[in-house]
Amino acid sequence: MIVKKYVIRSRETAIDYQCVLMTLDSFRLGGALTGCAHVVMISINHHLLISRPLLYYQIFSRSKVCIALALLWILPTAASMTYLSAFPRLGFRSPDGLCSGAAIHHNFTYRISVSSFILASIAVTFLIYISMLRSLKNRRLRFAKQSSKALSLRLKKRRQMLLTVLYVWLAFLIGWMPACIFTALFCFSCPFHYIIGDGDVLYFRFSVVAGCCILLKGLVNPFIYALRIPEIAADFKRLFRLKTADSQNRLSGSRSSILLMFSKAGLDKSKVDLITDTLTKAYFSYDSSS
Repeated sequence: MIVKKYVIRSRETAIDYQCVLMTLDSFRLGGALTGCAHVVMISINHHLLISRPLLYYQIFSRSKVCIALALLWILPTAASMTYLSAFPRLGFRSPDGLCSGAAIHHNFTYRISVSSFILASIAVTFLIYISMLRSLKNRRLRFAKQSSKALSLRLKKRRQMLLTVLYVWLAFLIGWMPACIFTALFCFSCPFHYIIGDGDVLYFRFSVVAGCCILLKGLVNPFIYALRIPEIAADFKRLFRLKTADSQNRLSGSRSSILLMFSKAGLDKSKVDLITDTLTKAYFSYDSSS
């Protein structure tokens, strides 16, 4: 985005750097599709863990998971590079060797296909998690009639886990929806006709908004996990309690030292209490500000 805005300004310079831009766009698109595929794989993983717990470790062995992760990282970028090399006299196979036929990467059909893939992965993930929530609800009602506390507690934990992942999915939707709309609207043959050097400000502003939404999604996810997962929330509470206990211990020791010092000086007990209360308030105000 920065390269397109500030480094490549003129049409002639853009032609010279077109191969570089196409390669960068291929890796960027591959990364986006990899992220979407990871979300779908996580939903499938949770679905098998809940619906087929006995077969889960047979299906998701360590070797299979490693192979799946490698394919998820390699295939999207490889598919994008293959597409840009598949048509004669276009893309990487342009006769001048400068990738001047870059319209192949900026046509509406290509862009809408990419956006549709991202939106389809979001929709599939949502349907899988809704199905799992309904399944867990039915199991919880069945086990509640049998008065099985252990099974009900386990189902409750799994339901909380699914709700957490649904919040993460919602952040994923909000983060990627502007990028999908931006990809489908701005290109050479899209509704908002974009040519380098023409309409550049509008294009750059929309690209900044889409990029910021993706970054915001990555920042929000850790807070969602911290608020929803009991183990992480307990760790945060434990750290807060330790900090509070340390502050109280330091305050108690300081208060005892102050009382002893002023008592030796021969001051009245009422004056000593007034001084220590004032110092205590000052200490808490400083500790909270720091």
